[in-house]
Amino acid sequence: MRDIVELVRGADPDLIAITGDLINTNNRTLDPVRRLLDGLSGIDAPRYYVDGNHDHWSADHARLHELLERFDVTILTDENTQVSGDFGRLSLIGVDDYFSGNGDI
Repeated sequence: MRDIVELVRGADPDLIAITGDLINTNNRTLDPVRRLLDGLSGIDAPRYYVDGNHDHWSADHARLHELLERFDVTILTDENTQVSGDFGRLSLIGVDDYFSGNGDI
């Protein structure tokens, strides 16, 4: 996780998008996710997340969302938000996972 965080930090991102499948159906702990989110929280960029199919299928789905919220990650579930910065303005759209039957554009 440390290497991933350092790669993201080195990119000097305007925003961080976490695009699902952060956990799977047989994860034993959320500690790797906690370490990742803790590292990303030290980067001055807004963080966004959308679920993937494995996140939905995991028994830890609700706990994952609680953890994301604790680290100030905005969860986009079939919604959009406007993001502005030095890059201009864009619409960031988070469409939930269709494969697991949850997407509703």
